[in-house]
Amino acid sequence: MNKLLFFGGVLGFISVMMGALGDHAFTLTPDQVKGLLTAIRYNMLYAVIIMGLSLAPPEKQLHIPGYLFTVGVFLFSFSIYAAQLSGISALTYITPLGGLTIMAGWVALVIKAFRYHK
Repeated sequence: MNKLLFFGGVLGFISVMMGALGDHAFTLTPDQVKGLLTAIRYNMLYAVIIMGLSLAPPEKQLHIPGYLFTVGVFLFSFSIYAAQLSGISALTYITPLGGLTIMAGWVALVIKAFRYHK
């Protein structure tokens, strides 16, 4: 099984689901809507990026950035989702860890670019 493709698909599904729930099922304040939209935007963007990385040939070794993006999005977006659903705003203290993990994924891609040989 291609794990990155799986995670990308799951993240894509969840971003659409959360968008639908945010529009139709949740009663949110304007600030909560803003936070939810940020979480959905990151979730969808990185779902596409992760799926793209999953299609790279194994010899390109892009799985490390893909997994960093996956963990980062789970920490980032899901901490916001959890805070919205539970009402526990302290869960957003996890959000910056997700952002840092996503940044680490980009650094891993840059390092891979420098080390790539044809």
